[in-house]
Amino acid sequence: MDLGYRIVLEKNEGWIERDNIRVITLRREQLEWLVNLHDLKCLNAKIVKKETIPNTVKDEVILLHRRMGHRSAKTMKAAVKAGAWIGCNVTARDIELVMNSKPCPICKMGKTNKIKIYNSITDPKAIPIAGLISGDIIGPVTPTAKDGSKYFFLFVDRRTSYYHVSTARSKDGFVTALKFLYEWYKSKGHTIKAFRSDSENIMLSGGVEEYLKS
Repeated sequence: MDLGYRIVLEKNEGWIERDNIRVITLRREQLEWLVNLHDLKCLNAKIVKKETIPNTVKDEVILLHRRMGHRSAKTMKAAVKAGAWIGCNVTARDIELVMNSKPCPICKMGKTNKIKIYNSITDPKAIPIAGLISGDIIGPVTPTAKDGSKYFFLFVDRRTSYYHVSTARSKDGFVTALKFLYEWYKSKGHTIKAFRSDSENIMLSGGVEEYLKS
């Protein structure tokens, strides 16, 4: 019973069950109930004390998981055993316990296949002109331009593959270039609906995030 099993005794029959599944049958002889001891042995009748993991160890395992590019627990344990991570204070056992008790939400999201990908996202012909603009910051580049510019901002209209390039002396000029692009398309009768980039540095450049929200 300490292991989570239930003992059910009725008038003419009895059994031991777990999660509503009968695992052992009990036999009644008058006022006695009989059970095969070998069957009880199969229940592995011992109480296992649950191992506790300090929060500091949990945090270090999760940090290691991220540093390794969200690799599996098996790969992480192999790397730690091989001594690949100098200064790592977690053991293979720590990794197993933490990863089993606290699945990584990013890994779960990455494996999901419930999100439908519509053609309008992948097919450029389904996107209106200026409907989706991609952008990136390139640089610093050498040598610098005659006016001292060492960066250039590259924009691409996903519908037409039309390229726009602006030069600048610092990354902070990106928001100015984006505003100019917005107004340029607007003057042509098109409105930028969405902007995307694979560079997180863009969002750290002066005022870009605020401008996109507006």
